[in-house]
Amino acid sequence: MIVVALACVALAGVLVALVGRRAIEERHALWWMAVAVACGVVIAAPSRGALARAADVSPAVVVLGVVAAGLGVLLLAAYATLARLSGQTRALAQRLAMHEERHPPEVPGG
Repeated sequence: MIVVALACVALAGVLVALVGRRAIEERHALWWMAVAVACGVVIAAPSRGALARAADVSPAVVVLGVVAAGLGVLLLAAYATLARLSGQTRALAQRLAMHEERHPPEVPGG
């Protein structure tokens, strides 16, 4: 369990570093922070053992389930963003094609 707790703390540290360098958007970092906090809560919760016993799995599997659920939510959010951006790109390409049809680009030197 100590290894899983350290992994959650390491995840939080990496997220802070990535946000500081603007390598990841804040909203995605917030989702990852929520996953890290959920891991911490699951690890620290006294009911963790009861939940693991009820599911007949080890407590580490419960933590991995929380991480997997968080990852699933993040993937859905990323897919929604990708779908929105794809639609915007398609609309912009159509507008550009119509603009170039009405106003053909000038050929340099000709």
